[in-house]
Amino acid sequence: MLVCIHNHSPVAEAIQKNQVFCVNLLREHQAAVADRFAGRLKGEHTDKFAGAKWGTLKTGSPVVSEALVSFDCELATSLRHGSHWIFIGDVTDVSSDGETKPLVYTNRTYAVVKSASQL
Repeated sequence: MLVCIHNHSPVAEAIQKNQVFCVNLLREHQAAVADRFAGRLKGEHTDKFAGAKWGTLKTGSPVVSEALVSFDCELATSLRHGSHWIFIGDVTDVSSDGETKPLVYTNRTYAVVKSASQL
């Protein structure tokens, strides 16, 4: 699994320190969780972990309990390029919970995924 994290983000430091990370694919109704982690919510919404239920998988990384899919990873390599860290992780565990539409962010807004029959 490859992820890119801005070098000023505390997440980049945590990944380097802990050598593990989790990628959560959110459901279409979980935009508030994404907004909280992106820093788009202000005021009482500064605790990023307060907006969802959390659990863990094999590595102990935080996993969104109601995510569509979660990929639990051990850090394999990292590279700083420009303003970002590139982290590549070996997937050690996967959690998937049912079928629903994923949350998609494109062109600075959330989009609705349509099935082939809706096109």
